[in-house]
Amino acid sequence: MKPDRKFIYVSLFTLSWALAIFFRKLALNLGAHPVAFLMQSGLVSVSILTTYIALLKRKQLKKIKKHTLKGLGFMGMLVGFAWIADTWGLKLTTSINYSFIIKSGFVFSIIFAYIFFGEKITKHKMYLIILFLVGVYFLTTGGTSIIPKAGDLLVILAALFYSGSTIMQKNLVKQLDSDIVAWIRTSSAVFVLGIFLSFIHLQNFAIVEPVYIVIVGALLALTTIYLNKALTVSSVTYLTMMTMTVPVLNVLLGTLVLHESITSIQLVGGVIILLSAGVVQFLKI
Repeated sequence: MKPDRKFIYVSLFTLSWALAIFFRKLALNLGAHPVAFLMQSGLVSVSILTTYIALLKRKQLKKIKKHTLKGLGFMGMLVGFAWIADTWGLKLTTSINYSFIIKSGFVFSIIFAYIFFGEKITKHKMYLIILFLVGVYFLTTGGTSIIPKAGDLLVILAALFYSGSTIMQKNLVKQLDSDIVAWIRTSSAVFVLGIFLSFIHLQNFAIVEPVYIVIVGALLALTTIYLNKALTVSSVTYLTMMTMTVPVLNVLLGTLVLHESITSIQLVGGVIILLSAGVVQFLKI
């Protein structure tokens, strides 16, 4: 039996994403400035992807049409905004919380997929959305308040931007080579980030933890490549739901290496979120 390409691409995307979260949080804990580190690792990622495209995918660049440039630019803008909210959110919360909360993109992706691609919102999906939101509530508030903390809210905002960009990518990979889309996605996001930096006049752009900058940059490149490859063979809903294994990996890394903690009620929320992923696999949604 041939390996399932959908499963392989999603698994590689999931692994590289989980490791990127871990190493980013490690660098932030060691004093790296959120936006400066993001820009530095983003430039490493763009350098890797540009080299890859120049060596192996140069001919595919000729297939970029004028009518796709607007979509590519808007996708990059959404990713740039997502990166900013994402990194500040990760700075203000634990990697464990981040890994679970970022999966709120699952809800946004189902809604966006319905609006733009006509993917049906079945009663099973509605039940899973409700189940997921309950899990997110327990995780972000510990069951003791109504409104999540600032860092958690920023991660939810990042999830919204990521979901919007993923919907656009699903359409773009039908028109262009997925690796070209990955390259433009990252390059555009770095461009948006550069504009943001010009407005905030960041003074401290010192390189902190250069090894982690390179590692995260490489992982960002891999994450983007395998995200786009996965989108060529799977639905947005399947991709979003099946990356629920990211929190599992980051719970292990967060508790064992970063010495983060998670309360019993937050653990219940995390388990609820993971159960929703198991149901997705079982029902083949």
